[in-house]
Amino acid sequence: MLIRNYRSSIALEPKTRGGTHSLERVMNVQHQQILNFLVSYWREQFNLTPAMEVSEIFEIPPAETLDLLEEMAKEGYIELHRQQAGPSDPGPLDRSAPQIFRSTFALPSRSILKARFEEAKQDLGPYKNLLYQGLSQDELFRFRPAILDHYRQDPNVEVQTNLIVTKRAALKRDDVHPVYVRYQWATGLAGDRYIIVNLWDLAELSQEEQATWARHEIQGPRGTSA
Repeated sequence: MLIRNYRSSIALEPKTRGGTHSLERVMNVQHQQILNFLVSYWREQFNLTPAMEVSEIFEIPPAETLDLLEEMAKEGYIELHRQQAGPSDPGPLDRSAPQIFRSTFALPSRSILKARFEEAKQDLGPYKNLLYQGLSQDELFRFRPAILDHYRQDPNVEVQTNLIVTKRAALKRDDVHPVYVRYQWATGLAGDRYIIVNLWDLAELSQEEQATWARHEIQGPRGTSA
């Protein structure tokens, strides 16, 4: 997963003394500080935190940073992801190799993110809630095509091929929440047509619009794209 550019998000106050998750009650101070940073990073960028950034923020040498992150992963606080430079197996981890350090990324565990979000007691909309709880911004959801009719009836929105977008003139109005949703057509197992949208675009909608999309969401196994 590549790190996206910074995008602003609704601020949820980070916990300085940890959350109510059972794992956090027994964390040492250093682990807790790193976890708080990883949670804050997720809430700002909704993406993995580079190990290099953890090293720089906390002024910890690269090898020690990798040791700390691996220890936290073993204890269930975080997940570690490593990008592979090539198609072949890179072999055992070599902490002396700079490319290993640069290709290591950390993410708070889903259970930690969910516990922290529930502590905040905020409802940001059905899809933004999922994003704050650790679901990937690239997660795909299926919807009935009738959702397109909802936007065709909106004079402020234009439904294009594979894109729903607020008209330029409407963007100047304070009472209009911008809409920018990319979608693709797909075919279900029974031959029915539906559209697919990623979580990021859904989470950027207003709470009211998120609720509208949720009413058109299709549950169950996915078919094949057309």
